[in-house]
Amino acid sequence: MIPYPSLQALQLFNTTPGPESLSSLKCIPALYNALRYESWDLMPTGHFSAELLGVCIWLHQRSQSVSASLNQHPLSHPEPVFQDKRADEDWLQVTYGS
Repeated sequence: MIPYPSLQALQLFNTTPGPESLSSLKCIPALYNALRYESWDLMPTGHFSAELLGVCIWLHQRSQSVSASLNQHPLSHPEPVFQDKRADEDWLQVTYGS
């Protein structure tokens, strides 16, 4: 799962793939390093392989799909609500012996 801000960065890169937009993918380290390695060491022209660009597009599409499906299904159980404010602070008694 790719966090939303990183998904936006991936969309930006997919729109204009190139050395100029590569730094926007630092928030996805594995993908950033693969692209950086390929662009600097394998392709001195600064171009990326069609296969790796295809992976970037697939990652973006798949992440959007997973995110959309997760947003369709609400939590099956609500988060617990503490009625007593003191119940939240029980750990203080164990830690500090108050």
